[in-house]
Amino acid sequence: NPQEVVRVGLEQFVRRHEALSFRGGAGSLAESAADIQRQRTAVIIVDQSCWTRPAERALIETFERKPGHRIVMVLESPPRQMVIDVLAEQFAAVVLRSSSYEQFRMAIDAVVQGQCYIDPSLTVILLAHLREAPQKEDGGGNVLSVQEYRILPLLSEGKTNKEIGRVLGLSD
Repeated sequence: NPQEVVRVGLEQFVRRHEALSFRGGAGSLAESAADIQRQRTAVIIVDQSCWTRPAERALIETFERKPGHRIVMVLESPPRQMVIDVLAEQFAAVVLRSSSYEQFRMAIDAVVQGQCYIDPSLTVILLAHLREAPQKEDGGGNVLSVQEYRILPLLSEGKTNKEIGRVLGLSD
């Protein structure tokens, strides 16, 4: 069962991370909902399969609105539109199942520290989407600010918010 393999893999990963404890691991997000809602703070790792089921998607949207809850979405070779839809949500991190252990650890570390993380391989899709986006109605012609254009290449390198701030000389 592929979902069981992912669950066991995530459980082992979380148990190796000092700042996290494994809670849940139920067969579905709905089975973990009560436990998650009791937590003041939570990093909730959600698989793409949950995103495609309406009932579980509604739970995800409930979790992301609760202060202290941060969601890491794990995708498996998603179609382009799903990537855009997922990136438009307020997830703290978006990673691919095929990500290396190090990339996944970087994503979780960023989330635990209150930052965001996008899998570097997804930035190509994000950049293409931004380039295709309609122009601003103010007539300025730029979809992004100058600062945002400076940040995009750093995101594509997989840098965290803190690293980008250091590179650009920005304060916390």
